[in-house]
Amino acid sequence: MLSLSKTIFKIKSAYLVNGVFYFLKRVPLLKQAISDNVYADSTTKTALSAIFVAIKTLLSFVFSIFYVLLVAVLPVELFSEDIRQGMGSEGALGMGVYVLLILSGVMMLFMESTILNASKEKYIAIRFMRVRPKDYMKATFLFGKLKLAVGFYLGISVMVFIFSGISLRSLGRAFVILLVLMSFRFLGEAFQLMTSKKLKRSLFRNTKLVMIVILIALIVAYGLPLFYVYLKGEFWQFSTLLLRGVCSPVGVILSLLVIAFSLYYIYRRFTSWQQVTMMNLKQEYIQVDGKKTAAATFKEVEMKESDLTVNQRRMAVINKKKGYAYFQALFFARHNRLLFHPVLIRLAIIWVCVALSAITILFVPEFKKPFLALPNYLPVLVFIMYVINTGQKSTKAMFYNCDNSMLKFNFYRKPGVILKNFNIRLRYVMSYNFPISVSICLGVMVLTALSGGDIFTRDLLLLYTCVLMLSVLFCVHHLFLYYVLQPYTTDLAIKNPLYRLISQGMYILCFVSYQIRRGGFAFTLIVLGVTVVYSAVALVLVYKFSPKYFRVK
Repeated sequence: MLSLSKTIFKIKSAYLVNGVFYFLKRVPLLKQAISDNVYADSTTKTALSAIFVAIKTLLSFVFSIFYVLLVAVLPVELFSEDIRQGMGSEGALGMGVYVLLILSGVMMLFMESTILNASKEKYIAIRFMRVRPKDYMKATFLFGKLKLAVGFYLGISVMVFIFSGISLRSLGRAFVILLVLMSFRFLGEAFQLMTSKKLKRSLFRNTKLVMIVILIALIVAYGLPLFYVYLKGEFWQFSTLLLRGVCSPVGVILSLLVIAFSLYYIYRRFTSWQQVTMMNLKQEYIQVDGKKTAAATFKEVEMKESDLTVNQRRMAVINKKKGYAYFQALFFARHNRLLFHPVLIRLAIIWVCVALSAITILFVPEFKKPFLALPNYLPVLVFIMYVINTGQKSTKAMFYNCDNSMLKFNFYRKPGVILKNFNIRLRYVMSYNFPISVSICLGVMVLTALSGGDIFTRDLLLLYTCVLMLSVLFCVHHLFLYYVLQPYTTDLAIKNPLYRLISQGMYILCFVSYQIRRGGFAFTLIVLGVTVVYSAVALVLVYKFSPKYFRVK
């Protein structure tokens, strides 16, 4: 079993190191310095694999700490000072434990199975090396859970330190909380194996079920405590009682029994390993050759035959246009279902949230205070605006349904044509996202007015401007990356590392902004400044480099 564990580790390490080499060779400034012989240098690869695996493990621990702070600590800290003081340290810690057990314990019963997950190394070991599924599980399962437990223990310890102070008692309580949390994880593995055998399908691959479970879990984890606090005045009596139950001898014994039962079922009782493993070890679940994943990436922008028919009223408007204006107008008209319907869904969600918030303000006056401070939540809006922007989906549709074919013609690759189409497309993409940003601004106005505030204060005017400018920024951002880096290849794969790096960098910046508790006037000015500068630089780069790099690769 130890030799199999070493073999699996070598496969993972080889994928990791070769992936890093491949990435570096795609970076313009580094590709000349790295020769192809580096792939055959076993000594260098062994040393680097140890370093990379260590770094990856440390990053997973950091992510666990960050995750616990985000889902369990931050929501408690967002309560007003009076409410937090009323909770006390025990009530606050109990609230954090409650949220963590719901989102990382109960919810994961339906959403995750490390045993049944498909991966490259698992595919190679079982499909090509003929490793028995149960042997593979024995070689990887407990080590994976140990790694997860260490990460969660660090995160939970930080949470306990924040609410209860640093002490040996806090370390002990963190371990007990971890034990209860891991009992749910082990039970989830047994539950997934049991249901996969009976239903001939894994629950965690049922997208509709997973979305329903996530929605219910979020409501139970955050909605119930929030409404209970503001309607009843407190929730910490329950959270304190929960904490005491979790940390009691009964809680420890029950957790150990659940873990023991789960391990007994997994290692002794369950026998249908070949059936459930092969059911989940399919190419559509794994990036083996890239093509399956690429096809899945563009699945959301595939057209139906009905999309080609444009209603007469809109066609009459399109027929008045000429040249590439006509070409792009027809393109976006035929993509109305793919590109505009998601906008309608976003608008519906926004106005449902506004309506629910308005009802809450009218019937629970205590909620007025947070809505009078909406400008302080601009950092959250930065992340939301990035997530709901439809620019990336638009670029996928452009390539998959148009440019993949049209860029093969010389006339379509002329600089003047490329820039003209860019300008036209930018206007269309902005027109799709403009209603979303306007709706957010109107929603803020409505909620501020219902709360008795002035809707035209300096801070709110800056907020409206920021929301509108952010919409422009993210539209420019996605089209800028598409036209300057053009990441898609003819086989629909994304193989431009610089594209991934910049995309992930933008996501990280927006996510970091999401963690800022209060915006303020200075933050608003920074957002406006960054938006204007980035948009201007991106447009200049598009005009300078897109005629050269906007090609099919």
